[in-house]
Amino acid sequence: RLTVVPMRGWQRGMTWRNTGLRWIPTSPNIPGPNSPIYYAATGILGSLDGVDIGIGTARPFEYAGGKGIDPGQFAADMTRMRIPGVRFSPYVSSRKPGFAGVALGIDPHGSTDLMALAVILCSEVVRRSNGHPLRATSGDTLTLFHKVWGSESLWNALKSRRPAGQVIAGFQSYARGFAESRQGFLLY
Repeated sequence: RLTVVPMRGWQRGMTWRNTGLRWIPTSPNIPGPNSPIYYAATGILGSLDGVDIGIGTARPFEYAGGKGIDPGQFAADMTRMRIPGVRFSPYVSSRKPGFAGVALGIDPHGSTDLMALAVILCSEVVRRSNGHPLRATSGDTLTLFHKVWGSESLWNALKSRRPAGQVIAGFQSYARGFAESRQGFLLY
């Protein structure tokens, strides 16, 4: 039996900052109230080897990069995609020599499809680093990647260089169906 207790003063469009409550980090890598947004966008990428998502920096999960990537070109190309609520700027890793990519700026009130963004970032980093993350990832790390995504489908798509748009289109009808079916359960 599950009892759901409604909250007072909370509305669906609120972010943590809107609550006025103090943020308590759930981990050293989730240091601030916007960290979960970045985790959703780059966490799957970070479960590959041979990438950089900012773990060990002051901004974990706020980067997407790999070995040999041209950061200026990557940022320009991502900006041209016009992903709602996301800004991209070039970065060069200070922790991993030879690694570079994009720093993300995600509007917490934006309408960004974070799963779609995650697929695009995985696809772009793998492509721009000539498949290095796929060659570097094996064993338990590969098993974890499949578990994080929920199947082997993203791995297979990345290996076959399937366009990110096709991968995203493949889960959009499920996402729309889920959004519709949950409506009857929402309290706010």
